[in-house]
Parts: sequence; structure tokens; C-alpha cells
Amino acid sequence: MKYAAKIFFIVLCMSLNSCIGFLGKQIDEKSSRYRKTPFGIVFASFDEASTDKWLKDVDEATFEVLSESDARDKNRYWHYGTEITGANPKTLVFIDIDLAKDDKTIFDQYEGMEWRKWTCGVDVKTAELVVSEPAGFIYSYLRDKNAIYYLNTRLEADPATFRQFTVIGGIFVDSHNAFFNGEIVDCIDVPTMILCENGEDFEDKNNFYKYDGDFKYKESEGIIHLPYTIIPKQE
Repeated sequence: MKYAAKIFFIVLCMSLNSCIGFLGKQIDEKSSRYRKTPFGIVFASFDEASTDKWLKDVDEATFEVLSESDARDKNRYWHYGTEITGANPKTLVFIDIDLAKDDKTIFDQYEGMEWRKWTCGVDVKTAELVVSEPAGFIYSYLRDKNAIYYLNTRLEADPATFRQFTVIGGIFVDSHNAFFNGEIVDCIDVPTMILCENGEDFEDKNNFYKYDGDFKYKESEGIIHLPYTIIPKQE
């Protein structure tokens, strides 16, 4: 009777998606969070404020734990218990915190949402990070042999000259334009840009750009506000 009551309690918790992963048996010493239960494999949260993630359609015969966060079987790949849908589990590798690639394309994830497969035509064999963006930014630019990419978008940028300009502030440049969060910043005159010693502030022939850290989102424009106070130079 007690056993039946325990099973009923577990099933009830599963229906509520509550934190019961700790009841499962640890599968591999590489991770304490991937656990096997009578109801399937779960990525345990160990946190009352969070929920366990139950892995779907697992081929248990080929399932293997790769690290504390990652696991795969012959068909699927999971990162912190979330499936990277469509990824090749045999070739998938991470190139940044929220960026991964397999032998066919790039995948990204934003703020815990589902993983997205890129469709912008990036050449996976030559794709690499330009540089990881500084703290406060969520994505990085990618370069392949043909172009620069940002958030599944191919940019009008020269891959040969594209580079990070400010250490903090998220400003990147090529030979013609300045970029912030994948958008061209028209007000900046690239040929006359000079970076200050602090790696944040800079100037061009028209303005001083003082880093203010204001990343407020502009809904009307659909972009994040340039985190600089622009001070016109006196003529």
C-alpha cells in the first residue's frame, strides 16, 4: 500500500512537472542531473523554483551523458535538458555559450527559448567567431569565407576588415561602417574614429561618444538603444 501511494505521488508530481528528478538514479558520473526513473530520463533541476525537464523520444540503448549539461543518443542532442532540434548529435559542437554548429548549420538560443536552426546560408566549414562580445551582450558575430553574420542574419559587412572596435560597448567596424547589435550605425564616421584609452569611449570628426551603459530597448525601432551619449564637437 505504501509503495502504491509512493508511485501515485510520483505520477502526480510528474503531471505537475514538479521537481522530482532527484528521485531518479544518476546515469553517469559526468553529470548529477541526467537521471533515469521508471518513467523515463529526466534532467533534474534540484531547485524548487524550477521544473525538471523530461527528455522525449530517447533511444536509451544509445543514450550517453557527455558533461554536466549535455547528453545525446543516436538521434538527438540535449543541452541542459533542452533538445537542440534538428542537430546532428554526432557532429554538434559549441562555439560560444548560446551558439553551436553541426556539419550542416548553426544553432542559437536566446534567454532559455527553444534552439533555432540558422537559415541564412552560413558556410559551416569556415564559420568562426569574430570575437565573443563583452559582458552585457547576448550574441556574437560569426565570420565565414563569404560574409559576417549576426542572429541568423547575413550583414552588409566586409569579412576581411570586420573587427571589434571598443573593448566594452559592443561597437564593431569594417572598412566602411560601424555596427552595434548587428545594425549599421549611420552617425559614426568610420575613417576618423579614434578609441580612447579606457577602451569604451571614442570620437570621430563630428562627435564624442561617451559610454553610458544604457541598453534600453526601443520598441518603435525594434533595436537596442546605442549605449552612448553623443556629444557634438564645437565647430
